[in-house]
Amino acid sequence: MMTQKQYKDQLLIPRGFLIMARLILIILVALILSRSVWAQPYPWSGAGTAAGPFLIQTAEDMQGIGSHSEYWHKYFLLTADIDLSPYDGQAGRPAFNSIGNSTTPFSGHFDGNSHTISNFTVLSGTGYYIALFCCLGNSNNISIENLGLINPTINGSSYMAALVGTMYRTTIKGCYVE
Repeated sequence: MMTQKQYKDQLLIPRGFLIMARLILIILVALILSRSVWAQPYPWSGAGTAAGPFLIQTAEDMQGIGSHSEYWHKYFLLTADIDLSPYDGQAGRPAFNSIGNSTTPFSGHFDGNSHTISNFTVLSGTGYYIALFCCLGNSNNISIENLGLINPTINGSSYMAALVGTMYRTTIKGCYVE
């Protein structure tokens, strides 16, 4: 039969183990609480899928698409009419970041949802494929639809247009330019 002291000594956990267990617990809690730091959030609302497209609501959102080529294969849905005049490249304002290029073409889906984009401007287009969507990739699954462009201004050297600079096996439907 064990004495009370022997029983207590048998149950004691080494001090180093307790310190290590506490440290691991603190690290796990910190990781869980700081999840937003190590998990990359999307720049827009939505998931970029067919069932939950990225929701594009502002000129800043449109500018962001051009800045994030890692999402050019995703789904986008325009939820409001957008004025791109803050991104005309004039009077110190930034130029618009066009979507897609010959190295990384846009290969996703953009549904304008019957909304318009006005005042898209490129005044110093030096290169090819100058447009809102410069280059659309080579896939039957790419689409631009239900989008109106109002009052676009494009100056460039070659392969320039308001909506698409160049495309391969792409569906464009229900789009117009005024």
